[in-house]
Amino acid sequence: MGIDNTTTKCNERQRLISDELRQTIIRLA
Repeated sequence: MGIDNTTTKCNERQRLISDELRQTIIRLA
């Protein structure tokens, strides 16, 4: 249960980071 919670938080953080990267790339492009 605790491991699942940690994995979910990791996935959410990665999704946020990839969203920010995509927006930054679009801005630079």
